[in-house]
Amino acid sequence: GGTLLAWKGPGAEDELTASRAAQNELGLEFTNRHDYVLPTGESRSILVFVQNAPCSATYPRAVGVPSKKPL
Repeated sequence: GGTLLAWKGPGAEDELTASRAAQNELGLEFTNRHDYVLPTGESRSILVFVQNAPCSATYPRAVGVPSKKPL
């Protein structure tokens, strides 16, 4: 297991929704979201994921494969 902290910009909610298949593929469970505002006024989020299942043996993938076959 482990924990993944993903620093995201204003589109965090859309990215979270779009990443459902990847979360399942990698055995990740979304657990929390921390929203905050930078001194410049821009919004940011930290998305917290916990690995609750083993990753398949196909990961990590070789260089170049993620761009050719994204999750």
